[in-house]
Parts: sequence; C-alpha cells; structure tokens
Amino acid sequence: MGLRNGRALDPVVALEVALQGTAGRLASDDTPVVDAIATLRDLAGEHTDLLAKTAGTLLGGYLGSPMANPKNLAAAHLLVLASNGAHHDVLVTEADQVWRNAGGAAYSLR
Repeated sequence: MGLRNGRALDPVVALEVALQGTAGRLASDDTPVVDAIATLRDLAGEHTDLLAKTAGTLLGGYLGSPMANPKNLAAAHLLVLASNGAHHDVLVTEADQVWRNAGGAAYSLR
C-alpha cells in the first residue's frame, strides 16, 4: 500500500480507494454489469459495508456537483448492485456527509 506521512495507508482506506477506482473504470468501459458486480464483490470480500459507503461517497459527490461528476452516478450504481442493497443506512449517511461537504447543491437524499 502507499505511504502517507511516512506511514502505511490504512487498509480500509486503501480498499475504499480501490473500490472507487475500480467502479469508475468498470462503469466507463464495456464490462458487462454481471462481471462488474462480481469484480467489485471479489475486491470487497467480507467488507460489504464498504461497497455501500463507497457508493455513498460517489453519490454524494454527484449530488454536490452533478455536472462535474456525471460518471460518479454510474459507478455508484454498480457499487449498490454489488452490495445487493445492503447497508442502506451507511450509503445514505455517507452520501449526505459528502453532499454537505461539497456545499449542498439543490439535491439531497433526505
């Protein structure tokens, strides 16, 4: 894993970064949805809550600035499908926090 201030990146944070990047790549290329879901599930392993949290991060970024982040919506969609709809509360909490941090555009999940 990469280093941050001379320390190894927390493995959970590294997994979130990997999930976000992988979901973005899979949403942008011609990977069939079934294969994309399997890839994301394999990457997440037992951390199914991180699928929802990462989806919330991407969705919150999209809601905060839809024109700047249009691809986030497709990536978030794949992550939600991979999570099988589990951990909805984690997704909503993360999306709302990211949305608020982005200045809170005219959209919200609540």
